[in-house]
Amino acid sequence: MSLRSFVLVASAAVLAACTLTRSLDYLQAGDGGAGTGASSSTSTSTSSTSSSGDLDPDAQAAGEVIAPQQSDPSMLRQDGDSVYWVTLDNKLRRVAKSGGAVQELGAYADVIDVAVDPAGGNNVYVLTPTAVRTLPKAGGDAVDLVTLPATHEPLGVVVDATYLFVLLADTTDYRTQLLRYSKANVGAPANLATANESDPYAIALAGGKVFWNALNQAGSYVVHELAVDAPPGTAPTAYKGTGEGISVFQQGDLVADERALYWLDDLKEAPFVLIREPLGAPEKLLNSAEISILTVNSKFIYMAKGDVRADRIIVRPKEGGDLEELASQPGPASLVADDAALYVAFAGVGSGGIQKIPLTK
Repeated sequence: MSLRSFVLVASAAVLAACTLTRSLDYLQAGDGGAGTGASSSTSTSTSSTSSSGDLDPDAQAAGEVIAPQQSDPSMLRQDGDSVYWVTLDNKLRRVAKSGGAVQELGAYADVIDVAVDPAGGNNVYVLTPTAVRTLPKAGGDAVDLVTLPATHEPLGVVVDATYLFVLLADTTDYRTQLLRYSKANVGAPANLATANESDPYAIALAGGKVFWNALNQAGSYVVHELAVDAPPGTAPTAYKGTGEGISVFQQGDLVADERALYWLDDLKEAPFVLIREPLGAPEKLLNSAEISILTVNSKFIYMAKGDVRADRIIVRPKEGGDLEELASQPGPASLVADDAALYVAFAGVGSGGIQKIPLTK
C-alpha cells in the first residue's frame, strides 16, 4: 500500500460514524477551537432546533427529492440553473434546480472529479486518470480537452470563466503540479506549484484565487493561495494554521469563498474556518470528528456526516452564532448550496437521489 493510500485509509477510519443526537450543545466549539432519470419529485420533511439568520423553518419543511432513484450519487456540483452528479455506475447526470426530468450526459469510467462552468459558461469537465474530458452542459459528445502526464496522479479539477486548473501529484515522489490551461486556447499549461512542495490532495477556487494544499519543505501542511492569472513562478501566499498545519487529505474537503478557507482537518479531527481578510486564527467549527462533508453559501456553513444512518445537516452562520440542524434524507454523500436552497446527494443503490431543501421564504 502506498503512503497516500495509507493516509486516506487511516483518515477514513478516524471518521467512523455514530448516530447524531438532537441536541447540538455538545458540538458547539468553544475553547476546543484551534485558534482559541425521472421527472417526479418526492416530498420529505425537515426540522430545525433554533432560528438563526435568514433561515426559515417553515420553508425548510418543503424539502423535496428532485432526482429520485439514483445509485449512490456523489460529486455534486452546481451552476446557476442545475445540479450535476456522478452515480455509482459512472453516469454523469443533471437536473434543473427547479425540478423536472433527469438528463444523462454520459458514462465515464474512473471519474476522479467533476467541474462545471459558472453561469454563462456552457461546459462540464470530467477528470479521469488520463485526461480532462469536456462536453456541453446540454449534452453531446465528450472530447479530451487535456491529456495528462502519465507520471502523475490527477487529484482535482476546478474552472472559472477563463481557466481550467488540474492538481496532480508525481507518482514517484508525490511532488505537486498545479497546471493552468487557458480555456479559450488550450495549449501547453503553466505549472503554478512551487518546487519544494509535495503530497497535494485538494483544490478550490473562489474570488479570483486558486487554493491548493500541500506539504511544504519544512514539513508543515499548508494551503497555498494564488491569483488565477498569476505568472508562473509567482510565490503563493501560504496559510499554515496551527500545530501540524492544515491537514486535508481528500478533494472536496477544502472549500473557499472571498473571505475565508473552510476545511475538514483529518489530523485534528474537526472542521475549521480561517478568515483570510483580515487574517485571523483558525477556528474549530464543531467538536466532532465525524463530519466528513462541508459546503458554504454566502451566509452559512453546512456540515454533515457521510454515513447511511445520518439524517441531519448541521448549519452555522459564517459570522458565528447558534448551530442549527436541518433534516435530510438518510445517507448524505455530497452537498452544494446557493442562497435559495441546499442540495443533498444521498446514498442508496437505486434508491439514492438529490434532495432540495429551500432555505429562505
